[in-house]
Amino acid sequence: MINISLEKLKSREINVMELDFAEHLDHISVDGRQISILSPLEIKGEIVNTTEGMYLECNIKTTIEDFCSRCLKEMQVEIDSNVQGFLVEKDKGFLEAEEDIFVYHGDSLNFYKIIVDAIALNVPQKLLCSEDCKGLCPGCGADLNVEECRCSEEEKDERLIDPRLAKLKDLL
Repeated sequence: MINISLEKLKSREINVMELDFAEHLDHISVDGRQISILSPLEIKGEIVNTTEGMYLECNIKTTIEDFCSRCLKEMQVEIDSNVQGFLVEKDKGFLEAEEDIFVYHGDSLNFYKIIVDAIALNVPQKLLCSEDCKGLCPGCGADLNVEECRCSEEEKDERLIDPRLAKLKDLL
């Protein structure tokens, strides 16, 4: 857990809290899958007391390991996310799901959830190791970027024919 004390900001001893730290995490869980974090998370920014409340503005940088969507090759992905939003104390009537709202409890802000959300929102939906990635053969599983398909021509034909229309092949 990465907790940041908000005590001095809440009591107005200070109006600006600088954020400049690095945190090492091995992995995080995003949508039920584990994502490996390869480099320390670099967090830089500030929390400012405004007339509307405490406002967080920071940048989160790291490198994660994920897989190509076509050939499943491991690859590194740079994450560079800007995070902005108001900090709201729990039970103050705001929904945590609202955009630009981060909920804190008592005098501390759990920064781990902010980090997970920033990474989850910045991981591309479809990662490709290269634009011309050929992917895997659905029949034999060969990585078509490095080797030829091991399926016979007959197996390839069978795989391409919709089973509902297979009887029509006999007519040819």
